[in-house]
Formats: sequence, C-alpha cells, structure tokens
Amino acid sequence: MKRYSFILLVFISLNYFGCNSPEPTPLSADSVENNLMEIEVLSQNPNESEILTGYDSTGYTPNIPNNNSFIFLSKNIINEGSLSFEHEYSTSVFFIKDSSIFSSSGKFLGHKTFDVGMVRINNVTAHKLPFVYRYRENGLLKDTVAGYQFVLNRRKGRPFQDPLNFEFNSNASIEIRRFGNVFNSEILMPIQTTGAASYETIRDKKNLKLSWTSIQDGSIDIVIGGYTISTQTPIPFYRIKVLDTGVVRIPPELIASIPKDRFNKLLISFIRRNVNPQAIDSFRFNIIAQSMYTLVLEMP
Repeated sequence: MKRYSFILLVFISLNYFGCNSPEPTPLSADSVENNLMEIEVLSQNPNESEILTGYDSTGYTPNIPNNNSFIFLSKNIINEGSLSFEHEYSTSVFFIKDSSIFSSSGKFLGHKTFDVGMVRINNVTAHKLPFVYRYRENGLLKDTVAGYQFVLNRRKGRPFQDPLNFEFNSNASIEIRRFGNVFNSEILMPIQTTGAASYETIRDKKNLKLSWTSIQDGSIDIVIGGYTISTQTPIPFYRIKVLDTGVVRIPPELIASIPKDRFNKLLISFIRRNVNPQAIDSFRFNIIAQSMYTLVLEMP
C-alpha cells in the first residue's frame, strides 16, 4: 500500500513539499494553453529533501513556515489499471504560533501544536496522535514531536478502519469539545471528479492530454508526481491550476523533465477543495474539505 501514500501527500496543502522534484523547466510559448493558469514547481531535487512532514500516512502537509491551524477532510478515489479504491481521511492540527521548533542546526521546522481536547468528524471521535516533523539533516533522517493531531483514517489494506464516510457534495459535521465548551460547524464536501489521461503527438512532441468531469466554473488543481524506482516513494513534481474547462494538454517539457532512470510510474491527481474560515474567540483556523481523483500511469 506504500504506493498509494501519494494520495496522502497531496491531501494536502500544496504550498510546500520540500525539495523532491525536477529543476524548474522553461516552457515554450506554444506549449501553454489558454486555460492553464499557473504552474508551480513543488520541489527542486529528487535526491534531497529537508522537511518531510506529510510524506507518509499523516496525510496533510502544513504550509511551512506560515503554519495555519486546520481541520482537514478528504475523500479520494485512486485508479491504477483495473484496480480502484476509495480512501477517506481527516486530520486536525492546531498550532501555537508563538512557539517555534528548530532543528539542531537552527533550521525552522514549524510550530508546536496544542491539545484541543476532542474532535469529532461526522459523529466519529478522532484519535489523538503525535504530530511529528520529519526532516533530513546532514544526510540523516530525524524527527521531532511537536504535539498532537486528531486523525481518522479509512483506507483499504489497513488492519483497523475508522467508520468514516464522506459523501460527495454533502455536508460533513465537525465538533470540538474543550473544557466543557462545544464548537460545532459543517462544510460541504466538493463534488466527485473523475479523470482520464492519454498521450498524443503534436508537432513531433508527445503531449499528455488530461480530461475530467467539469462544472465549467472556477478552477481545478492538478498535481503531477511519480514513484521512485528504488523505493517506490511517491514524489510530487508540479501543481498545475487550470480553468475548469474539462480538458488540458500538459506542456511536454514538464513530463520530459522527469528522470525516467529514477521514476517508473506517473501520478495524476485532480483536486477540488472547499475552505471554510472559522474562529473561536480570537483563535482562527480553516476547515478544508477536499475531493481527489488519482490516476497511476506508466511513464511515457
């Protein structure tokens, strides 16, 4: 199931992913379509990574260094060939902004977190688990416990399944209990998205054509990543924001920049997200609901 942890790493906040992808690639003017709004290189070097929080089953990568507290809900569908399964995940992290954590070399890792007491998602009590910053220092992998997070996880292959079930385009409920005080809210899960990918040759260049179920409004995020041949570790390369027109051709330079001697699978994730800002007195946080559809493909 390690391969499918890619779905977890893009749960995420896509603002920071460490240093795990190809060098920035210049694009030719005729390779960019009108509906392609933004291309972000998520990391720089496939062989090195500094801060690794979110690269495992923790699911959500916080926006480092501007950590913002959040309650994160995600419903995902993963497809590889004839295999398909669903995965629901939730994590809640509340940061102490005036309490920073540094590595032994002085690198800022993030903020400590505090225990809010109890978090319930759709009437299911989340597990209170350590929130850990994982990072690489002088070539060694290290970790630092920053406090707690509140997690629910329902995924094929796990020995224990939480009774979590998000419905597309339906409200999910959130409850926080702390010192006898109760906070209640809800958020609308995004609609279901399905996608497809194919290769086509244009002007002697191999283009990756992506299509998805469109609502013809706003934008959608697409994350392109891959699995390392040596360890089958999922690495995100690019986040692409496009107008929600239902089809886009990925500039061939992006796919060509992925080193085929190190990556043997391509991952394409179509992501929709709703964000609901909240406040309890002066404490502010975001409730984030996400739907994601991921394709696992052979490298071209």
